[in-house]
Amino acid sequence: MVHDHARGHAINPVRTYGFSAGSANSAPRQSTITRRIRTSRIGVTLRHAWAEPVQLPADGLDEFTRKQARNDTVIQALLELGCGKIRVPLADLAAERGRQRMADLAATGIGFTIFSIGVPSDETIALAGAHSGLISAWEVIAPQDQLAAAVERFAGLREGRKLNRDPKLTVYAGPVRSLLPDDPDASTFQHFASHGFGPEGGDSSLKSDIDGVTFRVSPFDRPWERIAAMADRAAETGLGVLANVQLPRRDEGIVFDDDAAIANHAAETVAAAMAHPGVNIFLDTFMDHDRGYYPRHGLIDRRGNPRPALHAIRNLESFFTPAAEDATNGDGAWMLERTEGRRAFYLQSGTRSGVLHLAGPDRVGGGVEYAPLVFRLPDGAKRKTGYSATVGRYTNLISGEYIPFDAESTSDGTVSITARGRTSPGPRLLLLEP
Repeated sequence: MVHDHARGHAINPVRTYGFSAGSANSAPRQSTITRRIRTSRIGVTLRHAWAEPVQLPADGLDEFTRKQARNDTVIQALLELGCGKIRVPLADLAAERGRQRMADLAATGIGFTIFSIGVPSDETIALAGAHSGLISAWEVIAPQDQLAAAVERFAGLREGRKLNRDPKLTVYAGPVRSLLPDDPDASTFQHFASHGFGPEGGDSSLKSDIDGVTFRVSPFDRPWERIAAMADRAAETGLGVLANVQLPRRDEGIVFDDDAAIANHAAETVAAAMAHPGVNIFLDTFMDHDRGYYPRHGLIDRRGNPRPALHAIRNLESFFTPAAEDATNGDGAWMLERTEGRRAFYLQSGTRSGVLHLAGPDRVGGGVEYAPLVFRLPDGAKRKTGYSATVGRYTNLISGEYIPFDAESTSDGTVSITARGRTSPGPRLLLLEP
């Protein structure tokens, strides 16, 4: 769907999932809020090849040649998410087809962060200089003892951009590290690599040569706590922060397909982004990793169809669009003191406030029940005149459907929200209205 505006137009993809007008079945419900490109607070990492053409079989009217077609389902999903920043490997910049697709997306305002491993070669630096207009940031990844030499290679490029008054090339640095720590009491070695500084903090000795450091939020960490610690570290050192938030996984050979848990993880990341807008956050990975080690669901499947986590991000940010926020009005997010109902966060923008509830199963008497949301608003929350919890809409952020509920409040400000009937786990939003 194309929306015409006074100063241009916006494309809002609407999926039909194979359904047509008059069909007996209805397509999955989607948010009716109009989304524009570059509105999401978070970026994504593209691990899969996304710019390579697909070759069609030689057949039919082309009996002797193979036609090439472009599969833009990944790009369509990026537009649906409202994603304005993408993280890709150096190989995409080095390949001619990759550069062309990057140029196409950069023309719409999407920014690219390139990541590379080791000390960059002369060819890599020359490539970065020749196509600097496509690059918003460069993430240098190397063993700890090579980081200084790796980032020093970008000094000339950064200075040249400054002299030419071009937009500054932001350089982040992060060390190679194992996916999980080695067990010091066992003769084991971690063969799976990751990267980025851990909770102990970044290397401030590189401050004069870089703009920021890369931190890793592992699949087993809580995004809220880790990103808050990163923001504190940034305030201490004066360096920027790139947060690589990895989606949950289970074990080397076991598929992690708990879409509700992944959606909760993604929604919590959005809440952390609202609380700490200075942290540059990427979710990893965008597309399902369905073979090899640590198979897991992403934000889209291998056919480009949205997973529940993408719907959750899209619907949540439809209520709290960055364009509608005004930092002077105390916008942000707080983790709520809770007694039941898993994790919850108070979200606030210049025009709206609400409670993000990450609902999960609680086992009671052998069955599975979903606990109520019980919370108290933080002291910093704005309480609007005439506020009543009973008028707030309670929305399933995966489906976009409203959840019927009963509300109770006590004199100390504790609010209890109980859904009527059985409901699915996953992120929900209690929108507070005057």
